[in-house]
Amino acid sequence: MRLILEKPVGPEFKIIYPFWKDASKEKDERKTAYEIFDNHHPVIDLGMPENNKIYCGFDGIVVRCEWHKGMGNVIGVRNGNIIALYAHLNKFLINLGDKTKTGQNIAISGNTGAATIPDLPHLHFELRDLTRNSLKEMVFKPEFNKPIKQFQETFTYLIN
Repeated sequence: MRLILEKPVGPEFKIIYPFWKDASKEKDERKTAYEIFDNHHPVIDLGMPENNKIYCGFDGIVVRCEWHKGMGNVIGVRNGNIIALYAHLNKFLINLGDKTKTGQNIAISGNTGAATIPDLPHLHFELRDLTRNSLKEMVFKPEFNKPIKQFQETFTYLIN
């Protein structure tokens, strides 16, 4: 089975902060959040005004639907070893344990959490590979409209 990643927002919304950009010159509290990633931004940020539709990037199950201090309202959708995180949301349109489909409207965009910028609302979109041992190794660059190379339908998950 292949898992294709679709863009979680409409085509009018562009990447404003790319994956692995040097974040060492950030001037606010976000700078310390990137220290574990050698001062690089381990996700993509898609610029968009609040109250727009967020779509599921692939079929999966909702494994996270909660408030996080830095990411604000966050949804995690998992398929096999891959988890997609959608953060800074205003509203959830799904619940923990729900099955999702590619392109399903799962949330409404917002500007929640400590890692946001008041005049620059955006969607924080992150992919993680659960077969990796550390958070730094887990995150990888999203490539839209392509199969996710790291995808494994079944795998052994080890807990420390």
